[in-house]
Amino acid sequence: MLIYTSSGLRIAEVWFNESPAGIKADIIRYRHVPESIPGAVCTPRWTLLIDLGKSEDELWSKLNRNTRQDIKRARSSHGVICRSWDHKDFGVLDRFCSFYNNFARMKGVGEASPEELIRYAQASSLDISWAETPHHGPLVYHSHIIMAGRARAWHSGSLFRSSPDSEFRNMIGGANRTLHWTDMLRFRSEGVHTYDFGGWYTGTDDKERMRINIFKEGFGGTPSQGWNGEQLVTLRARLAVPVVRRMRTFLGSMPAAQ
Repeated sequence: MLIYTSSGLRIAEVWFNESPAGIKADIIRYRHVPESIPGAVCTPRWTLLIDLGKSEDELWSKLNRNTRQDIKRARSSHGVICRSWDHKDFGVLDRFCSFYNNFARMKGVGEASPEELIRYAQASSLDISWAETPHHGPLVYHSHIIMAGRARAWHSGSLFRSSPDSEFRNMIGGANRTLHWTDMLRFRSEGVHTYDFGGWYTGTDDKERMRINIFKEGFGGTPSQGWNGEQLVTLRARLAVPVVRRMRTFLGSMPAAQ
């Protein structure tokens, strides 16, 4: 669980199977909880889960042929090495943000917020990992949120879009798979019971998201529905939140300074 203050309001984030009982907050936000919460505005969300309670051999056997081959090739042919943040060198956060936000701008998706990253890091709930080679440096970065014995993928950025070279892009794809696999085993060794890929597309129109599904399917796993929601607990929150949201909408619509 994460509790913090924003715009003068006390906000609690409840993740997965955590209980909201006894929480004192103006706003409670629910993150992929198993059921819709009475009194909260909730929307369904899907993800892909892997049971890390199985042995390493069992987990490996669930990987499809292409995924296993890419991981072996990344290690033997490309010398991919996976590393993770020791939570001592906070310069890792700067390097992660720089790398990921360059990727996000190329892809046209939202950038990582340093404030959010620091918030989860201070709560000992942020994990950052990366795959690199001696010749190319970092190729892929991942971030995960660790809550209630579950590791949920949050950001995944790579150099994939920065090169037209197919061999280089294949190497990055293998590095990405190797990093997911290494993350899974590391979390398993630390007592995490579930690996969460951070989303699962249930539609049929978005071809890129369907390709991402195929990538995730290569690791096995089971699609699972959860719920995201928000509950305005206090009168203070019910009065303040609409005002804050209108102000953010107004500021977002203003033309950029020249």
